[in-house]
Amino acid sequence: MEQRKTLRLVQFNVLAEQYDLPAPDFAQRRDKVMETIRSSDPDVIVLEEVQPASWYRTQFEKNFTVIFEPKPQGPRGTATPANEDVTDGTMLLFRRGVVECMEYRRVSFPASSEGQEANQCVALARVCHLPTGRMLYVAGTHMKAGLGDTMDEIRVRHWDSFFAEFKTIRNTFHAPLVLVGDLNENPTARSIRFLEEGTTTCQTGVVEHDLVLHNAYKVANGGMNPRFTICDRGFTAILDYVFYEAGHFSVLSFEKVPELARGTVNAIEVSGSDHLPLKFEFQLEFPFQK
Repeated sequence: MEQRKTLRLVQFNVLAEQYDLPAPDFAQRRDKVMETIRSSDPDVIVLEEVQPASWYRTQFEKNFTVIFEPKPQGPRGTATPANEDVTDGTMLLFRRGVVECMEYRRVSFPASSEGQEANQCVALARVCHLPTGRMLYVAGTHMKAGLGDTMDEIRVRHWDSFFAEFKTIRNTFHAPLVLVGDLNENPTARSIRFLEEGTTTCQTGVVEHDLVLHNAYKVANGGMNPRFTICDRGFTAILDYVFYEAGHFSVLSFEKVPELARGTVNAIEVSGSDHLPLKFEFQLEFPFQK
């Protein structure tokens, strides 16, 4: 049988073990989490709040290349190579025989004005989609949480830092970008508009990037975002996104996020997490041109 030449991707915040109270504990919900991830037979999986990472490794390592980027600090202590389960983090997974990881790096965000290390980063992989021979960058992240303009100012500065470093990286090897994650803001926030529009303002002035990024869900859903991507005990918001660089991908299909009855049904009953997944199938378009 001829190998499928499309790229299937899942974005999912799986709710870290350390945060799951008062939700059912991890042992009770982990099978539902795995069922949610595997149901679309994905080639690329981007997960946030992965904890315990060792358990997820055992579930995926037979069929996927596993990259885990832990947060340096968490409620239970400091992450170390010997104990990656002490904090949560971002995990990139690439199906063996379909997507080969060629290069990986952690792109750190700048420290605070007080010199404190940022707990967030971007996990960035350059991969080859083997059925087509296409190269692309997959960036996964869990942005700093918190509502209000002060917190969004931090996210804008973090994105500005990432785009500056990514421009340097891509000067070495040119390939288009897919940017995925729990971005912790609603679609009207400056940090999200910055991704889509390429420009915004922050305390230091105007910031810009030169990528043309499309919101995959809006493209697939007639210009509309999902009603929400987190639904937890009456709290709902759109926090999760998949962006892709225009001209290099087209959305062939997507799974519509279920519109749960707010305050009656929690996402955890459907997905095993307080978040709902985003699932897409992409056609890779013409080779990237410098």
